[in-house]
Amino acid sequence: MWDSAAQVSVLVALIGVISALSVALLSKRHQREQQQRESMLKPSEEFARKTIEALAALRYVSPPSTDPEPHQMHRNESLLTDKEERAKRIERCEVAIDAVRAIRASMRLVFHPESAVADSSVYVIRELRQCLETATKYYRGADLSGASALWREGDGNALRERYLDLRRVIYDEVDMLINDVARRMRQPLRKHTRFPRQRRPPQWVPPPGPE
Repeated sequence: MWDSAAQVSVLVALIGVISALSVALLSKRHQREQQQRESMLKPSEEFARKTIEALAALRYVSPPSTDPEPHQMHRNESLLTDKEERAKRIERCEVAIDAVRAIRASMRLVFHPESAVADSSVYVIRELRQCLETATKYYRGADLSGASALWREGDGNALRERYLDLRRVIYDEVDMLINDVARRMRQPLRKHTRFPRQRRPPQWVPPPGPE
């Protein structure tokens, strides 16, 4: 039989091996979870950044106000007559929105196509498209009416308010998307799970139409 000293030595060695394996497994698991978190953060950050860039581009086609600051002209007032410059700015907006759309596939793959994050990414793209379409509709109406004061104060102002409302909705939607991402990252990372999205205002409905 082994003596007590030998048994203790073997036991200590086994404990050492088990401890080393446990540390290695925990380290590997931590590394895997860190990689998963990074895989979530990268497309999320890029999506949010590209969305803000698209909103910045849309500022340069904002329907001009009929009541600008005293002694100042709205920065887009010239677009009512300069159709060439208007077309260039609209094209830049389309390119910026397409850049947001290009990231949507990554969002769906990383977070699951039926996740709250994937839903938010779809809504953001739809609302960006509607924002640009509303601005385009405004300038089309201005062309047809000769940008008359009567049209601008009536139908034109309604389109301008719609445009501004959509911008506010997009900012809110991006905030919700970021919160959805943070919420998902606090959940176990072992598998994809669909978590219910945040509570919406009672009057809120998903924007219709293709993204």
